[in-house]
Amino acid sequence: MKHNINTILFDLDGTLVDTDMLVLRGYLYLFDKYRPDYKLSFHELKSFLGPSLKEVFPKYFKEDFNLLLKEFHDFSENNIKRFAYLYEGVEKTLSLLNEKGYKLGIVTSRYKNSLDIVLKAFPLRKYFSCFITLSDVQKGKPDKESLEKALNVLDSKKENTIFIGDTETDILCGKNMGVKTALVSWSHFKNLKADYYLSQYDNLLLDLLLKEQ
Repeated sequence: MKHNINTILFDLDGTLVDTDMLVLRGYLYLFDKYRPDYKLSFHELKSFLGPSLKEVFPKYFKEDFNLLLKEFHDFSENNIKRFAYLYEGVEKTLSLLNEKGYKLGIVTSRYKNSLDIVLKAFPLRKYFSCFITLSDVQKGKPDKESLEKALNVLDSKKENTIFIGDTETDILCGKNMGVKTALVSWSHFKNLKADYYLSQYDNLLLDLLLKEQ
């Protein structure tokens, strides 16, 4: 039976773009400035990958959230080409998916202006018809609201959609929405139960779509 997937939604950080070092450096910058005496453990630092800034900042900083957000975004904008890069095969695969008529969207825990920083640095915008950020929802991932909005924008049905991500938040978001989920193999969270596992972008159609035939 031919597969029924016509919509592919992607998380951004850790899925399309390796921003781990950029994000961690951003946090270290804020700790050095506002909490210089705090002994940040490696475990704590690693735990910052995945959750939104809205979740993390209040746990560690007393400063105004918008001030911290601006400083974090300024650091990212000034250092993105130094500490971030596209995963191998991303552009080639997105171009192929466009050619084959798949509807593509990005669903991210970044705020809109933060997403714009990434899209300015890397040539991804032209491949997507939908961008849902934390600025667009009341409840971020793992709540289903962001995926729900993406499906509405793309006029897609959940049974025809797959969401690709790298964290528990992404997989839970997909499950809460009732769409198929895929976990990238380079995820830090190896034991998550997704419907599919993506080994590399050059194999996306084989790994995710042809299995449905």
